[in-house]
Amino acid sequence: MQTLKGIVTINQVSTDVFTAEGLIRKHVSKDELIKEYATGRRDFSREEFESQMYLNGANLEGINLNDAKLNGACMIGANLKNASFRNANLKWMDFSNAKLQGADLHSAQLQNANLYGANLENANIPYASLENANLENANIPYASLENACLRRVSFKNANLRGANLKNANLEEVYFGYANLIDAEGLDTPNTIDNIKYAIFEHTQVTEKEKAIIADAILQGKFDVINSSTLRK
Repeated sequence: MQTLKGIVTINQVSTDVFTAEGLIRKHVSKDELIKEYATGRRDFSREEFESQMYLNGANLEGINLNDAKLNGACMIGANLKNASFRNANLKWMDFSNAKLQGADLHSAQLQNANLYGANLENANIPYASLENANLENANIPYASLENACLRRVSFKNANLRGANLKNANLEEVYFGYANLIDAEGLDTPNTIDNIKYAIFEHTQVTEKEKAIIADAILQGKFDVINSSTLRK
């Protein structure tokens, strides 16, 4: 049965819609995504997926979800290595224990997302919004978080070794028991200005980071901090 674009056929879940930016597919289901990925398709950019879609444990390595809408989806333990989520709407998503090594999350909307235990080694996350996100026990070494909004993020027990935090908004961030050794950008003016209310409790740092944080304390940048428990 042939139909015009924009009209849903019987047994068809997704809908093709013409917009000013071109053709966009809406209401894409989990089954459609998995089936098409299995046939070799990787580009799902700008598509809008069903709300609260469950993709736990799925293998989607290298998938392109730039500008896609996946808010509320679950990708617990999914393989998303080298996936691209540039400018994607990922609010309230559950990425806990997901494999996101080398993923591109530039300018992604990750507010209230759950990234507990996720592996974000070498991930590209500049200009992303992660306000209120959970990154406890996450592995984030050498990731770029430059200019990211990290307000009220919890990095408890997270590994941020060598991560780039240049000009990131660190207001009310919790770094308890986190590893900040060799983290970059803590000494940039915008980072220092946006670091108030951050908590460094039993945080692992080098003498360099400790001196930067101590200087910020002297400048009155912190209202709440337990600086005596910073660890070298």
